[in-house]
Amino acid sequence: MNKKGLWGEAVIEHPSKANASERTVGQTDIYTSFFCLAVIIFLLVARKYIYRSLMPIIRCCFRFSHTLRVEDNISLGQGRIILFIFSLFHFSMLSFYVIQEYRTDLFDEYGWFLVPFFFLAYTLFYALRWIVFGFVGWVIKRYGEFAFIARGLGDYLIFAATFTIPLTFITLLSWPSAMNLLFTWCALVLIIGYLLFLYRTLRYFIYVRFSIFFWILYLCTLEIAPIAFLYSALITI
Repeated sequence: MNKKGLWGEAVIEHPSKANASERTVGQTDIYTSFFCLAVIIFLLVARKYIYRSLMPIIRCCFRFSHTLRVEDNISLGQGRIILFIFSLFHFSMLSFYVIQEYRTDLFDEYGWFLVPFFFLAYTLFYALRWIVFGFVGWVIKRYGEFAFIARGLGDYLIFAATFTIPLTFITLLSWPSAMNLLFTWCALVLIIGYLLFLYRTLRYFIYVRFSIFFWILYLCTLEIAPIAFLYSALITI
């Protein structure tokens, strides 16, 4: 666009929409490459723990009796922690892509910093749940029971990550137009995993001879309330 300056005519160039689009695509390629590289490195470094722990954890999600048998397995506990941390990272990246897809204003303003933000937020959320579970168990002198429930929540997050990673890779590497399908699938798997987790808690309350009334009270105070708080926090972003 030509504009008269103090000493004559000056030419002011504005970036075209095509250039802005190219920059956005380039940034997306960088984030996708980083995510895929991080997953590959994790698979190589933690392959021993994945081999030993992943299938037992998945079986625990579907078979309550198997959960009771492997609960004292030390190597399973180590793999559970590693896989849990990776699952948090996986869903932090997915949250980042959700923001990139639906909230371009936040993506343009914060960019890459959204990934550590989501990771820290989800880690803090689960840490607070562990603290609350531990406090309730200490108050009623049943710490072991509530520690068992807290570990189960991590198992179902691993379950959800396991069944969403393949579609995540396919979408990011060769099917970018299927982002909405990916988000829908992830939400569906998370809901299924959470319902399975609630069913496990019911089975465990019956197993340790707790009243169903206490299970309903547990749902209202330690499940519904935190989920409602997290949902209200996310929609205000």
